[in-house]
Order: sequence, then structure tokens, then C-alpha cells
Amino acid sequence: MSLRLRLALLSSFLTLLALALLVFASGLALQRSLLNDLDEELRVQAKVVLDAIREDGELNQIAEDALTTARGSSAAWVYQNNQLIAGAGKMDAPEPLDSDFLVSKLPNLNQSVADWRVSSLRSGDLLVQVGRPLLSSQRVLENYIQNSALYGFLAAILVGLLSVFLVARSTAPLDQLATRVAHPTDDQPIPHTKLKDEIGVLAQALEQGRLSRLAQRQQETRFLADAAHELRTPVSAMLVALEVRLGQPSEAVQDRATLEKVAFQARHLRDLAQNLLALTRAERAMGFETVDLLEVAGEAVDLLAPLAIQKNLEIACFGISAHLQGDGILLARAVENLIANSIKFTDSGSIEIEVGQTWLEVRDTGIGISLEAQTQMLEPFHREGNRDGSGLGLAVVQAVVQAHGGKLEMNSQLGKGTRVRLVFPQI
Repeated sequence: MSLRLRLALLSSFLTLLALALLVFASGLALQRSLLNDLDEELRVQAKVVLDAIREDGELNQIAEDALTTARGSSAAWVYQNNQLIAGAGKMDAPEPLDSDFLVSKLPNLNQSVADWRVSSLRSGDLLVQVGRPLLSSQRVLENYIQNSALYGFLAAILVGLLSVFLVARSTAPLDQLATRVAHPTDDQPIPHTKLKDEIGVLAQALEQGRLSRLAQRQQETRFLADAAHELRTPVSAMLVALEVRLGQPSEAVQDRATLEKVAFQARHLRDLAQNLLALTRAERAMGFETVDLLEVAGEAVDLLAPLAIQKNLEIACFGISAHLQGDGILLARAVENLIANSIKFTDSGSIEIEVGQTWLEVRDTGIGISLEAQTQMLEPFHREGNRDGSGLGLAVVQAVVQAHGGKLEMNSQLGKGTRVRLVFPQI
């Protein structure tokens, strides 16, 4: 069953239910109104009969006439000391009309007894009961219910047809959205995003997804282009150095220089490949385990200390054991990249690595980073200055931190150094 048909049936059902409740409520109100009018008329008739008995000792013509109205004829019984002394009107009425009232001490009472509506009035030793059959009122009520049911059924059919039309018109944008999603083209915007209803909310969500996919696709395209460029540069340098050397007589000194160039480019390729793998691994969210951040930092310092010593830089690692749930390989790569960047951009002074309970911080006395460049350096393949590197270092660090639910904080001043802190969620 289609959504449109379900909505139309639901609308018709609710309409029928509302009409049924309306008929029921209005029927009760009509019944109460009819009884109130009848009670008022019977009370007047009872008072006329009682007055006639008091004045003449019997029912006169005025009392007889008062028992017949346009609404119908009433029956009246008059009692003195609970003994029947007179009667008038519809003589086929039961006697007494309300036997319970005869033994009660109530001054007056209106109630239904069997199929009669009875008004009882007491004055001294006199008691008058006037009643009228409820048949006429019941017929009025039945006619009302029958007419209401008929017109209500016709109204429900009309509302159902109208609901089908309105639902079809209201859900038409859903068909267009379904067609658009079934044939995705990220170059074309999603329709109906300006609607203010639920369809507009859905269309806006689909449009956001389209824009996100488009941005991701553009980012992937740019990333692949930059990666191809970065890979081509060292490979070309290696090939040129080897081809030039192969075209010359072999000499040990020149061979060593050539091999050193090739080794340098090979290391560059290795770092580039490791960073690309780290980015991929971070996006796939590899399995986490308990990792000591201080131990990871210490191993990174042991690995990179020779590079710092070559530049006469002091390097130190200190802090406390900080256990967190993470990927040891990714965390090691992120810390190595931070330390390697500090060594690369520091010409004199020191590099400090400190570990806290849920954070790791790398501080250096290097050349610093401008405020404008700090955000750009977190993008893949962005390099600052003319220093060697792939431009993936901080991008990998950012990806690793995000994969662990943490954040990267950077504070740097030109000519004074840089402080980068990685903050991780507590276990």
C-alpha cells in the first residue's frame, strides 16, 4: 500500500471518528435539551393541575386543556394522602406514574420511569404527577442520528477523495526527490530545499549530503593529484642522478655522491609512503588497544635524536605515563611527525617533548609559523617555506588525533618557536 493511500485512509478514518464523536456529543446535547424542555413543560402542567385542585377541588377545564400542547398530550394523577382522587389527560398512562415518589418526602422530582418522563409535585397532603411518553423525543433523536450518520458518511467520502487529491499534491515533491536520489548527479542541486515542511528538511539533508560528497570528491581528486606530483618529484630526481652517473666513467667519489642523492630521495619516498598509509589507516579507524603515550614519545625521540644531534639541537622527553585507548602505530607516526617537523624548522636551541595525563606537547625554539599559515599547514601537501618535506606531516597528525576523538592545539610565534599539543579523551 502506497504512502499516499495510507495517508488518505488515515485522514478518512480520522474524519469518520471525529464525525462519530461529534454526532455522539451532539446527540447527548440534543437529548438533554429535549428532556429539559419536556421537564419544564411538565412542571408547568403539574402546577396548573395542583392550582385547579386547590381552587375547585377537582380538575377544571383549564387544567384539562393545559395537559395538551403542540408537543403532545400528558397524563395527570392527583393524590391526597397518597390516595388517588382525580385523573386527566392520557388515561392509558400507568398509575401511579412514579411509585417511588409516593413514599418519598421530596417536594418535587423529574425523572424517567419506564418509557415515560414524569414530573412529581408535592404540596401539603396533595401530590400531582404529570407524565408524557418519551416516544416522541426518542423519534426526534433517532431521526437526528440517522440523518447525521447519512450526511456524515457522505462527508467522509468527500473528505476521503479530497484527502487523496491533497496528499497526492503534498507528496509530489517526494517523487521528485526519489527520482533525484535514484539518479544521483552531484553537479545538480537537490530540489525543494526551500520548503518549510518535513519535505524541505529531507531535501536540505540530501543537499548537505550532496555538497559533502562533492567536496570529498574534489578533495580526493586534489589529494591524488598532489600525491602523484610528490611521488613523481623524488622518482624523477633518482632517475636523473642514476642516468647521469651511468653515462660517465665510474669513479668512487662520484658514485658515493650519486648514491647519497638516491638515498635521500628514497628516504623521502619512504616518509611519503608512510604518511599516506597513516592517513588511510586513520580514516579506516583500526583496532584500538591500551597505549602508553610516554613510551610512544620516548621511542620517537630515540629514533629521531640523531637528526637533532646533527643540527646541534638539544632534545629531551619527560612527563608521566599516560595510558589511553588508541592505535599504537598511528600514534607513533603522529609523534614522529611532530618531532621531525620541530627538528626541520629549528636551526638552534632545543626541542622538548612533554607528556601529561591525557596530552602530549612538543615545543621548539624554531622559526615559528605565521597565524595565517597555521590552519593551512593542517591540509595535505601544504609546505611552509623552502624546507624539504612532503607536506603531509601535520595533516597526518590532525587525522590521527581526530581518529582518537582528540584535538590539536597550536601556538606559534615567528622567530620564537612553536608549541603543538595533542589532547586525547580520558579513559
